[in-house]
Amino acid sequence: MNARSKAGHAMALSLLRVLAVYVPLAWLGVTLLGYGGVLAAAVAANVFGACAVLVAA
Repeated sequence: MNARSKAGHAMALSLLRVLAVYVPLAWLGVTLLGYGGVLAAAVAANVFGACAVLVAA
C-alpha cells in the first residue's frame, strides 16, 4: 500500500493487527496453551492482516 500512496492506511492496518488481534490472542493463548498459544496468535494475526489488506485493496 505504500507504493500506492496509502502509507497511513497501511500503518493503521498494521496497528489494528497488532493491538486489536495479536495482543489479545497472545494473552489468551499463553493463558490457555502456553508458548504454542503465542505462536498460534501470531499466525492468526498475520492471516487477519492478509485478509484485511485484500479487502482494503
